[in-house]
Parts: sequence; structure tokens; C-alpha cells
Amino acid sequence: MPTRRCCCLCTEGCCYPYDYLEVPTPGNYAQIIGWVIDAPYCPNIDGLTGQFSPETTGPHDPLLICGFCLCYFNDSDTIFIEGTGHVVDGVDCNGTPCGMSVCFGLQCAKSDGSNGEDCCRNFKLIVVFNAATPTGGEPVDTSGECFDGEGMEGNPNFPGCNGESQTSADNSTQLVPSFCQCEDNEVDPPIPFELVFDLSVLGFGCPEGAFVGGPCDGLTRCCDPTSCSFAGATMTVTRL
Repeated sequence: MPTRRCCCLCTEGCCYPYDYLEVPTPGNYAQIIGWVIDAPYCPNIDGLTGQFSPETTGPHDPLLICGFCLCYFNDSDTIFIEGTGHVVDGVDCNGTPCGMSVCFGLQCAKSDGSNGEDCCRNFKLIVVFNAATPTGGEPVDTSGECFDGEGMEGNPNFPGCNGESQTSADNSTQLVPSFCQCEDNEVDPPIPFELVFDLSVLGFGCPEGAFVGGPCDGLTRCCDPTSCSFAGATMTVTRL
């Protein structure tokens, strides 16, 4: 099955780990990769693990200079972060439980070449929030690449984070790797595949702003994460 949504702006590919397999069809197959989050100041997500899988079944030929132009989706459960919503009730500011979802995707997209070695620089971690706006990172161009012009609403790669009230402009961002190491099994000892993304650049924004005056003055109008900061947080991605 050919790649359905090859990132059309990707010119060299990315060094996704792969194996040559004879079945079900001979060819190079990009492999499922695992991720783990280290978030010392956000107990909700600290130590969470999951998997990124290629959007198509393969084989994933052709193999470009660096690897494949592929979109990977997160096939693990959506991350949920608990929070508090602030509500004005007469002279009081009451808190009510709320939460937000965080979704991830991984893609190979053309880069300006300023963020790493040739075969690493095109990796992009897509971060999508529901009920909040991610701050930090780079804008995501959903008119092409892995989104195929669909944007976020109803995009099957981001279940739980593509609600009708959210748009691609205000609930997504992308990160480049802070560390990237391509797999090399021809050397002794072999070099394993590894990506590290610095999640500490992320924050929780609110397009509705804060309350001005009244009992909730200065508090956010959006769901406010409870005991959760991305400070010091990373996501490490490796071959399973």
C-alpha cells in the first residue's frame, strides 16, 4: 500500500528505524517507535509511555537519502491533565474540576536546515491541546504535509484533540528535536535510534484571556492545570 499522506514538502526523508521484510510484501518497513515522558513537575504525565506508528502499513518504499517521508500517529491513549475552571458566582470566585487533553503526532517535514544534522532536521513533533492553547514551539502548517489540508477538526490522527471549538491556529504547535541520533547497525557496537524533544518550551495559553475585575480578577478564563508545569519535561523516542 503506497504512502497515503507522504509529506509533500519533505525532500530528503527522516531516519525512521526500519527493517527489510519479505512478508507480507518484500520491502523496507518503517518500524513502530516508543515514547516516554519525563515531567518532574506534572505528575499527570510523568513516566507515561506510548507508541508512534506509521500512518500506512507499508512497505514504505521508496527509501530516500535519509529515510522515509512519513507521518506517524500516536496510537496510545490521549493524555488527560486535570485542572480547575474559575466561575464567577456573585461575590465569589468558585473553582470547578475540569481537564484538557494533550495529543501528539510525529512527521517528517521539510526544514530550513537550522535545527540539526541532515537526516534529523526534518523531524517534527506535533503537539495538540484540547481546552487550552499551547504556547512555545513553531506554528504548524496544516495546509499540507501530514494534515492533507484537513486541519485539526476531525483529523483522525488526533482523536480527542480536534473538537469543533478548536482550530489549527490556536490549539497546535510543533517542536524540533533537541537531540537526534540515527540508527546505524553497521558499526560495532550498533548505534540506536533516539529522538529527544524538549517539552519545557510548552505552556498553557488561553485565547479568552483572564478575568478583569470582580472576584476572579487576574485568573484565567480557561481550564487552569492543577499542579502541572512542563518545566524540565522531555519526550524521548526510541525503537521498540
